[in-house]
Amino acid sequence: MIKKTIHLSPKEKLITDGSVLYREASRAIILKDNLILMVYSNVNKDYKFPGGGIEKDETKMDAVIREVLEEVGGKIINIKSQFALITTINKETVEKEYDTFHMDSHYFICDIENILIKQNLSKSETILSFIPKWVTIEEAIEANEIVLKSDRVPLWTFRETAVLKLINNIND
Repeated sequence: MIKKTIHLSPKEKLITDGSVLYREASRAIILKDNLILMVYSNVNKDYKFPGGGIEKDETKMDAVIREVLEEVGGKIINIKSQFALITTINKETVEKEYDTFHMDSHYFICDIENILIKQNLSKSETILSFIPKWVTIEEAIEANEIVLKSDRVPLWTFRETAVLKLINNIND
């Protein structure tokens, strides 16, 4: 089942003029025994799906396999299907030479081996204190909604909460 959603931060308006920074990412949905494997940030106090940017000459599948291994120490043994393609467009960019940020995030339902190994985090992921956590979907949504009400909200928290709610609605 693939759903396509355009998700904008509530404060944003779609900007089509100017230069656009385009990124593409692969993310994993890993479910087991009514729990979901997420990446928890001890700094932001939010949950995100394991995954990240697709590198040059890398397929979407290669990227999700690499990212899951890096962020949660999980070895993917099966990519079942693509669940969603979420397009995020907003006017906040880290790179000042761009006016708009556009990211397509491909979400895949995956199975991993039972044992997690040591993470291999990037510098920014280490600073955010990413740790793998098995939680209920409801717990992840609740934690993210608290962050969404705060003054400092990571842009991904909007996207990840929307996907968690899509999964939760299907599981109801």
